[in-house]
Amino acid sequence: MFHKFTALKFTQALIILVIGTQLLACGGGGGGSSSGIVSTGSVSDTESSVAAASDVNTAPVISGNPAGSVTANAVYSFQPSTSDADGEPLTFSIRNKPVWASFSTGSGRLRGTPADSHVGRYSNIVISVTDGTDTVSLPAFSIQVSKAVLTGSFSLGWTAPVARSDGTPLSLADINGYRLYYGTSPGIYPDVVEVSDGTATSVTVTGVPLGTSYVVMTTTDSGGRESAYSQEASKIVQ
Repeated sequence: MFHKFTALKFTQALIILVIGTQLLACGGGGGGSSSGIVSTGSVSDTESSVAAASDVNTAPVISGNPAGSVTANAVYSFQPSTSDADGEPLTFSIRNKPVWASFSTGSGRLRGTPADSHVGRYSNIVISVTDGTDTVSLPAFSIQVSKAVLTGSFSLGWTAPVARSDGTPLSLADINGYRLYYGTSPGIYPDVVEVSDGTATSVTVTGVPLGTSYVVMTTTDSGGRESAYSQEASKIVQ
């Protein structure tokens, strides 16, 4: 009897142990125990990574080529091009703004009309844009303000030559055209006007600085040869 009782107890204990092991393996056991539940730590890590990626800011982009010169009493205007992949509002700023210009922090436009008193060079101008997190800038640039030059015009008439320098006859059909050379000092002719009509006998030259201009002309023939300068003439430009 003693041996049968011991065997029975041992068998019951073994059954209880097996059942308990099965309950632990499948997460049972009631009472809300979390034993056997797969950890959700990896899910939380993934969600955290996604949240971190969505917080990465994309810097705005700015581009444009501002003009490097302007004439006094003329309008200067430059508007940079910008974009932001995140669609965030942009704010502009400027360093070394010329005193004669205004600047918009909302659009980045630089605009103004320099006066004669503003003639000179305005250097190291930098326009920047920010989305509140990142700031980017255009390369530094300069604006040269030049004095306005008032211009006028003059007219010149002539008679077509009838002979070459060696005395041989020159017909009107052999004349290809004329060139006018002129400048504001005697004997110095930095500017030239082409007259591509061999039958022309006059021309009006515009965009010439006010005052006295000194003019010479040459004749070109159908072979591309050019004569020597004519006698110099002076013209009052107004």
